[in-house]
Amino acid sequence: MRDRMPPGSYWAGWAWSRMFGLTEPAMRWFGVACVAAATSVVFSTARRAYGTGPAVAAGLVFASSPNVVVQAVEIRAYPLLILFSATVYYALVRLLTSPPAFRRRWLGALTGFGLAAAYTHFFGLVVSGGAFVSALFVFRRRGDRIGPVLIAAAIFAIAAAGLGPFVVASTGISSGAAGDPAATKLVGLVRLGYRLFSHSAIAVSWVAVGFSLAGAIVALACAAGTAADPRTRDVTVGLAVTVASGLAVVVAASVVQSWFNAAAAHYNTWALPGLAVLSGAGVGARNRLLRAAALIGVAAVLAANLYGSAQLACHGEQFAHGPHRPIANLIRTLGSEAVTVIYDDPLPGAADVSGAVYWPLLHEFGPGLKQYSHLAAGSERVREFDRPAVGGGTDPKSLGTGYILVIRAANASASDVRDHVRRGVQPFGPGPLAEAIAQSDRWRPTETLLIGGFVSAEVRVYRMAASSGR
Repeated sequence: MRDRMPPGSYWAGWAWSRMFGLTEPAMRWFGVACVAAATSVVFSTARRAYGTGPAVAAGLVFASSPNVVVQAVEIRAYPLLILFSATVYYALVRLLTSPPAFRRRWLGALTGFGLAAAYTHFFGLVVSGGAFVSALFVFRRRGDRIGPVLIAAAIFAIAAAGLGPFVVASTGISSGAAGDPAATKLVGLVRLGYRLFSHSAIAVSWVAVGFSLAGAIVALACAAGTAADPRTRDVTVGLAVTVASGLAVVVAASVVQSWFNAAAAHYNTWALPGLAVLSGAGVGARNRLLRAAALIGVAAVLAANLYGSAQLACHGEQFAHGPHRPIANLIRTLGSEAVTVIYDDPLPGAADVSGAVYWPLLHEFGPGLKQYSHLAAGSERVREFDRPAVGGGTDPKSLGTGYILVIRAANASASDVRDHVRRGVQPFGPGPLAEAIAQSDRWRPTETLLIGGFVSAEVRVYRMAASSGR
């Protein structure tokens, strides 16, 4: 499979695998370790900026966020992006709060952490650029020399130029993407604003959504109040400018191009550490009413986050990227040597997302598990998955020696996943390959498995008529 990511997360994952192995659990623990470290950095950033109470609030808001919890177990670049983004915010706060003699050190740290974030994910450029803009803004505002900041930013830009070949390769992957209409882009940006503070696991309950959004608004409004305090003005303004300027870049990227979705929530996890620190800022306010309001806001956010995390604990598979795990469990139960997998036509008008099942199953069972896809839309013949057809394809009824799993997969929206949790998954209905196999005397249907999630699936199980029962 082709990926758009820069090499940083692959290098880090390789180093981790040399110590702990290249197994799925080991690589998921790498993500958990990254997010655990990021939580510690968020706590340290808030404590440096605002004190111990705000640090505890920021750490709890960050660690309990379903957005963070979900990314923590991903074998992708995002846990590492979250960690390096947190270190960028930390270096920025240290830069803004340190005496002149130590600023060069923290400018170097900001440059290094920014490059680590950029070489992990392209959106590391967004948080790093926002931090440099913020440093320039605050230094200029209080009359400090901006020359060192400009030099550090120039060094960062030169070093980040090494991403050029990866940018070119990335654009090549998606260069044929169709443009989204303006209304779709606007909806995507509004959804991003919502997703920075909430999650589809929270959206299982609209009450929890209300707590999440209202609490975030109150907590951030109280953070804005700390900008009037000379002790915390610079860090509050600095953090706010970093997040705001980064989001401005995201809005501009969403408007001017369509080959990737700049407003995707997972791309913008760089903002989560900064928003968590700002969310806890008001807890340390001098004004008693402001401090009380901030505590109420943080408590509301925590209640919503804990509700969402509980939903993840109870219905984790529903919020996963793909349905391969329940399917893999079924294959192991039946015996992988006796199973043939066939991917039926996608639902009418829907994208073919069968690769979200095929590739994980290939990784888990290897090429010994035979997997086939439809020869063409509406066809009743198949070919080996990810292989060119041989002749006129193969009759699916002639395949297998024990069981055939006919899988029909489809993308689902966050609201669809919410409905899966609330009311269960609705049947897709058989595709042409399932219908052809069902009409054969050679195969007998035994069960149908419905799997919810962002890639949901209907799995129809057929047993060879001459074989013994399951």
